[in-house]
Amino acid sequence: MIRSSAAVAAVAVLLAACAGAPVAATGPAAGEALTSRFDCLRQDEALLVSAHRAVWDASTPENSLAAIRRTGREIPGVMLEIDVALTADGALVLMHDDDLDRTTDASGDVADLTLAEIRRARLTDATGRVTDEAPPTLAEALAAVREVGGVASIDFKIEDDADRLFRAVVAAVREAGMQQAAVLIAPSRDAATTLHRLAPELTLSVPLRAAGDLDGLDPARVLAWTGTSEPRPELWTALAARGVEPMFGTLGRAGRRLDDRYAADGDPSEYAGLAAQGVAILATDTPGAVRQGAPDAVARASACLVR
Repeated sequence: MIRSSAAVAAVAVLLAACAGAPVAATGPAAGEALTSRFDCLRQDEALLVSAHRAVWDASTPENSLAAIRRTGREIPGVMLEIDVALTADGALVLMHDDDLDRTTDASGDVADLTLAEIRRARLTDATGRVTDEAPPTLAEALAAVREVGGVASIDFKIEDDADRLFRAVVAAVREAGMQQAAVLIAPSRDAATTLHRLAPELTLSVPLRAAGDLDGLDPARVLAWTGTSEPRPELWTALAARGVEPMFGTLGRAGRRLDDRYAADGDPSEYAGLAAQGVAILATDTPGAVRQGAPDAVARASACLVR
């Protein structure tokens, strides 16, 4: 386990160096469960950053290849959460909203447009600047995640046919060979059961309110999503005792999310406190602030995952 200040300092140098250069992808051993790679997060009080919609800052459009690459360069081994929807012709495209209006220079519902029509749109960043990038396909996004050595966390944007979307995403992950570098976000316990049946080799993020909710699930394939409201250290301890990595979110609506509350005084050290209390994976809208507030814990996560 990495505990010494020298080791943490060495990884901090890695973090700084990777901010300006691509990270060589280094995958896990064949057949290794993704959750087994995360064991050292619990053991070392490390904090893996999960970048919401892959965004690094306002200059990187959400759910874009630019965001994946920038965030992946900034934090080695980072988890990159992306949203996936089906187009009218059955293609998988990255898009959070039901329509293109907020995040591109075009309009229309994703489910009513073909991939070719969507690809004519151009993504906008948080400032409203129109970029040169079209909404990427899931295959392109997975290739970019592999390129930076990160972990893809895939959220399903479901219209009418959840099973069709689940099956298409599972097929895409397998086609990309990303089974040991992708997490599927189950929107419910029932969805987790369906996804595990479809892809027993894949790791799932499952919403849990108590450690007993693990009953009937395979802990070796589960990350425990514990919400975004208030820290729950007792639950995190109980989950860790069962060998499951707790996830927590500081993301949400601007002005109300914990990310903003932690940043209000200019000292986001609360993130380090979350790691000390047992959070292994932190979903955030401000990954740079997490790195600032918990540099040692984030460095330990990079050391744990990048090999």
